[in-house]
Amino acid sequence: MVAGLATRLRSEEGQELPPGYGARWQQTRARLNQRREARQQQRRFRRDPVTYLQELEQFNVRLLELQDAKQPDDPVPLFNLGWAYLRLERVEESLRLLGRCLELAPTDFGASPNATLTCPARRRR
Repeated sequence: MVAGLATRLRSEEGQELPPGYGARWQQTRARLNQRREARQQQRRFRRDPVTYLQELEQFNVRLLELQDAKQPDDPVPLFNLGWAYLRLERVEESLRLLGRCLELAPTDFGASPNATLTCPARRRR
């Protein structure tokens, strides 16, 4: 009760703060929040690294799918998306994209050997 009365008596305390205090406080608060989030991410990885990496790979796939939607005839996003699907064990989709990548860039030294390694049927051709 005493604190409440004292606060009402000294309502101008906010005006006594130095100029720029609010902006500095917000910057400090943002830095602390970034550090806290980084620590939480590290703990997530240590607790269950397999799940964490799978979620990260799925996020990567979503980004690559967006890039592929913007540039459907670019072999680089197709190649990256094909390998991301392969790491997630989505083999059929992976082979379809890597095959399309080979059609778009048959002389690309990166796509050609990697696609033949993943698809035994392509090795026989």
